[in-house]
Amino acid sequence: MQFLALVMLAQLHHDLAHQQAPALGQRGLQLRDDLRNPSFGKWHGLLRDLVKQYHTQRDLLVMPELFEVYFQPGRGARLPQQPVVQQAIEPLITLRNQFHHPGIPEVDIPARIDAGTRWLDQLLERLQFLGAYQLAFVQHIEVRHNGAAVPRFRHDLVQMQGCYSIFARQRWESDAHLREGRLALLTATATGRSLFLDPFLACAEELPVPGVFDVFLLNGTEQRRAGALPLRPKWPGAGH
Repeated sequence: MQFLALVMLAQLHHDLAHQQAPALGQRGLQLRDDLRNPSFGKWHGLLRDLVKQYHTQRDLLVMPELFEVYFQPGRGARLPQQPVVQQAIEPLITLRNQFHHPGIPEVDIPARIDAGTRWLDQLLERLQFLGAYQLAFVQHIEVRHNGAAVPRFRHDLVQMQGCYSIFARQRWESDAHLREGRLALLTATATGRSLFLDPFLACAEELPVPGVFDVFLLNGTEQRRAGALPLRPKWPGAGH
């Protein structure tokens, strides 16, 4: 949920810079406060509300499947939520909150684990589309003219295949000029659109092993608690 919310923040960041972002209304005023010390529930609310704001501009979304995770096609301004929201996402948030405060009685833990596993499986099933995207660090770029009027760019990418693994390296040629030293979200076809994820997600060579990279997530902006967390779970699908 946190990763997907940060992807949507990167989308908003891009669209604001290009003066094409949707009107956020009152939700825009809450973004800064929610990001100071976000909780699991706040990440969910931020993701849901930002996706909803794009309902008339879905063509801008680099990851348009996110809209279908949360909302069904509706008439007019009314957007019915998908069943997975109330059947899986919200119960998982409730379960997480119960675990931390006041806690779950030991006798109830097996049943809660079974229920939580079913909800998690239901959510992950809806997120299989993540396998169609690549999380890649742009390491080096070469320009190839080949006598053509429009230059082609050959990118050396470090593609994330799993946490704490040596990233797979590949070449990505396109007429889109990505920028070196940035973390990008790419379509698996290598011919589609891209989205730079910084400053919300960053890539760094922090481990004491040459060539091993780690991805860090923004985890709050409150002055005393601001920082980034390493990205630890593997994503569903072949691309993550």
